[in-house]
Amino acid sequence: MKNINLFCTMVACISLSISAIASAESGESIILDPSSEDYILEFYVETENGEKILQGGKFVPATKIIPTIKSQFSLGEAGTIAYRYTISSGMQSKQLLNTLRFDPVPQVVNFRDFPVDRENASVEEMVSIFDTNRSSLIAPAGWRSAAFPSRFGGWRISWGSLDTSKGGLQPGQSARWFGLNSHFLPSIGMAEMEGAHGIRGYGGGGPSGEIRDQLDILDQNDFVPRFAAVPTIAVPTPFDAALLVERIQANMHTWIGMKLLDATFSSQLDRSLTAAADAYRHNQLKAGRDHIQDVRLLLKQAYADIENEDIVDEDTGNNQGAQFKNGMIARLAARVLDFNIKYVLKQLGEK
Repeated sequence: MKNINLFCTMVACISLSISAIASAESGESIILDPSSEDYILEFYVETENGEKILQGGKFVPATKIIPTIKSQFSLGEAGTIAYRYTISSGMQSKQLLNTLRFDPVPQVVNFRDFPVDRENASVEEMVSIFDTNRSSLIAPAGWRSAAFPSRFGGWRISWGSLDTSKGGLQPGQSARWFGLNSHFLPSIGMAEMEGAHGIRGYGGGGPSGEIRDQLDILDQNDFVPRFAAVPTIAVPTPFDAALLVERIQANMHTWIGMKLLDATFSSQLDRSLTAAADAYRHNQLKAGRDHIQDVRLLLKQAYADIENEDIVDEDTGNNQGAQFKNGMIARLAARVLDFNIKYVLKQLGEK
């Protein structure tokens, strides 16, 4: 999973560096207009007779939205995890919220892999795989899902408004359920959300050189990131409680750099998780259960109402900085960890 903190810092630096940039070729520029929040372009294009003329253009970002996302996850049939999401557009949004995306998602139930040699695959085969994967996702009325192989491995999954010109969420509106099922346990990933920005086009074939490079950077990062619960942790087959607890623990450590977990509180959790893994490795099920319950007690200290999934902590689940208020752990991270360790107990026949 991509490092969200690093990503957010990178986006901030990109915006700052592109806000007023001039290329090596005199007269070309890409400048952020603070009033419209659009990027104003000036670039040279070459005519048929070889003459260079200065052309104007505009890049309208898809980030003029203030979205939130609520993650829900529950144990379904045959050991699958049901992931469901509700997204909302803040009252201060200036665009319709019309895209939700996760990239990457390592595993989704009933997904079919695309052939390695796609160039020689038949159109019918490719369409069949695409339709199978799309139908395996859940989309609210008025939205359409899609899934393609991700450049990070796994899948790039998205939902978009069926009406590309006028569809999406108005400021103050919400939509539910966006969903998928996976055999992987949750961790904290990034939801990428976009606002409706209209069709982008540039005269004369568009800019080249440094201006094109800067546009490509803007386009690659043209979304608003929000933390969400995403399938991440593979469950060992055959089931191995010690190994799974170690995977849950190792994944938990990544939350420290994401500002979702305090390092001192992580050390307290570590002691019980390490002891639980060791107990399970020696087939000491009661001792393992007791150590898992110690973890749950620590999480209860952070959030007495941890099982209330209707509470969305704005400072942890929906902001880029994701600073948590209680000095221990973000609510979403606490919910994820609590779910994962309860999953271990359930697989061992515990309540």
